[in-house]
Parts: sequence; structure tokens; C-alpha cells
Amino acid sequence: QNFKYGFQRLETAEKADLKVGDVVVNIPVCFTGKEQIYPTHQLEMYVRSSNPSVATATDSAISAHSAGDAVITYYVIEQGILKTASVNVTVTK
Repeated sequence: QNFKYGFQRLETAEKADLKVGDVVVNIPVCFTGKEQIYPTHQLEMYVRSSNPSVATATDSAISAHSAGDAVITYYVIEQGILKTASVNVTVTK
């Protein structure tokens, strides 16, 4: 793997303002060092919510459960290299 031009960074929405019950599409995007979209089908991806009672996520959507704030963090690993990106989620009634 050429890490100079391979997977260099992970981006996602910075903020999501949702209402209880909303489910929105949010797909993190990987980029190469040449600013090209990097294919993600072979990468390990994990998602964690700082407050699962407020919001949870999969690799493609965020679900709002109750009013409050949460940070959704995406972790992508390729050949032992970890990149992260986070979304600040605010859920209202």
C-alpha cells in the first residue's frame, strides 16, 4: 500500500440537529493524499456514540432517540492505521 497517496483522511458531517425519532443518512468519506475518494469496502469501520440513549449510529445513518447531546465517532482502520471523524449531534423533542 502506498501511504503517500493511499488512505489519508476521514471526513463526515461536523454537526447534526435532529428531532426525536429522526434517522438521517451520514456516510463518512475517506480521501487519498491526492484528494480522491478512497474505496471503503475493505476497511474496518467502527462507530461509537458518547451517549447512546440520545443517539446511535451505523456506518451509514444516525438515529435520534431522546433529547440531549451526543458525539458520534467513526473509526476506520486500514493496515493498522487508524483515522477518526466525529459528528456533534443535538436532539430536540
